[in-house]
Amino acid sequence: MLPRMRGPLLAALLMAAAIVVRFEGTALEYLPLDSWMYAAMADDPRVYTATPWGYRLLGPLLVSVAPNVRDGFAALMMASLCGAAAALFLFLRALGHGERAALVGVLVFGVTDPVATAVRNPYLCEPLTASFACAFLAALATRAPLGALALVAVLGAFSKEIFLGLLPLVFLVRRPERGVRRALADAALVATPALVLTALLRVAWTPQFPAVWGLPGQRVLPVLWERLGTGLLDPELLLLGLTPLALIGVFTARGKELRTTWAPMALVYYLLPFAAWLYDPRPGRLPFFGETLHRLWIYAVPLMIPLALALWPRSTPGGSAPAPLPAWPRPAGLAGWVGAAVIASLPLWALDDYRRGPLPERFNGPVVRALFGESLHVARAMGRGDTLRYDLEAELPGRATRRAAQRFFLRGGWGPFPYLAPGPAQLEQPSGEISVPAGSSRPLFLQLTLSAPVPTPVRLERAGVEVARFEVAERQAFGVWLEDLVRGDNAVRVVAAPGLRLHAYELQPR
Repeated sequence: MLPRMRGPLLAALLMAAAIVVRFEGTALEYLPLDSWMYAAMADDPRVYTATPWGYRLLGPLLVSVAPNVRDGFAALMMASLCGAAAALFLFLRALGHGERAALVGVLVFGVTDPVATAVRNPYLCEPLTASFACAFLAALATRAPLGALALVAVLGAFSKEIFLGLLPLVFLVRRPERGVRRALADAALVATPALVLTALLRVAWTPQFPAVWGLPGQRVLPVLWERLGTGLLDPELLLLGLTPLALIGVFTARGKELRTTWAPMALVYYLLPFAAWLYDPRPGRLPFFGETLHRLWIYAVPLMIPLALALWPRSTPGGSAPAPLPAWPRPAGLAGWVGAAVIASLPLWALDDYRRGPLPERFNGPVVRALFGESLHVARAMGRGDTLRYDLEAELPGRATRRAAQRFFLRGGWGPFPYLAPGPAQLEQPSGEISVPAGSSRPLFLQLTLSAPVPTPVRLERAGVEVARFEVAERQAFGVWLEDLVRGDNAVRVVAAPGLRLHAYELQPR
């Protein structure tokens, strides 16, 4: 057993050395929005956070058991990349490459910019998803039972939905041996748990967020062409020379058997980052460029390495050399199916059905984490029967996130960025929205302290129905009982003339 593990262990050590050399320990404060989203998810991963990040749950779930979020993501990144290296080694050996060639392939993977990007920003889910991608390749190449493939596939989809693009490999790899029909049946069986999980996360867990898709507007086209041109001139497209080597390797005699299996998927994942921005359903989305492209190529590199190794003098792609692993044990298939079924059903029984509201119109990473954390705090306080009051005129020294938490309930209509503005919130549109978190369906008493420069009629609406009406002039507190609340973030609309000021917000359960 130990001699068989020597190669994977050496591969993991090579990757660990590459990580140690490149690890810079970037603080969360200097990382982009995506990183803050995953950090917010790790605070309480069972509660939905925001589209599209909120469905990539596996990494935040694992990190949530760590003593702190920063060290948890760093440890998960290192473990994932080392696991990816070991799995890549087994994949290359199963394709017939010698141990030395496989270790060279792992070293190339470790020094490419996609891995360096994952190391610089450990909060992203690329390292964990890439480890499952490499494991899936190794399992396919070593003729793993369908149950084991299904388990790896559902774990990969639970980490990030981009993994689903690898599922056609089951058909491509098994078709020469099993024929078209049986290979299609195998691919459908393997894909079912991953597709069921993906659907349940959206339909059963977050039914309040219907899928919204649409083609980008014409104003995006100039940006698209500009960024596409920039991307095509990016020296990282060469991936340290791996790209031209892989392209040459496909047309060699040794690369012939890879043309209908691994090569098509390598091309798909190489080009995918240029179109991945279309998946983002948020309005105003723009084409990805720069480091975003680099980090997404982490899925293409493991598929390109065997193509480049077709140029290695002693490589024998196509599996003419015996597989370095023993045959898969019979119970592995059944255990894989059981595990895949359990994971696919998690949205039905293991996740919190708290109905999270949509993201605010304008936000940044620290604000999002503060808003999500405070809204859950309020909902749980309401469930315990506590009373909470937020005074917008209170001085809050320290970080801006403290002020954002103090103003977590403000949504559209209260200015372009109401979470960080000091003093009372002022209505700048004919209506403004506030959020009322509820830990249960029990009624809540909402009290707002308002003022207006001139006597102003104010109307409170919930779900389009008026729940209160009063006139505001001098600073005064107004309250209303809210019935039939959903367990989650309930929206209340304040309809009044612009200039209305909100001084304080208080919630009290019955």
